[in-house]
Amino acid sequence: LDHTAKYRLSALMLAVLNGHREIVRLLIAAGADLTLRGRGAPGFAGKTALDLAIQRGDDELVRLLEGPGSA
Repeated sequence: LDHTAKYRLSALMLAVLNGHREIVRLLIAAGADLTLRGRGAPGFAGKTALDLAIQRGDDELVRLLEGPGSA
């Protein structure tokens, strides 16, 4: 579930970057690690999935990643 690819991006991070909200929901429900941080590239280094959602300006993804009670 938390295997990472290039720049240490997880499936959750890639789903966020591509705006795949339903996949983000499924990965969160499955227990994806929300604390993983990207590496290497300036756009990803040190950033979590939440940081990437904020950077993307996607309020719905931000709410999903912040968890219950954030809406």
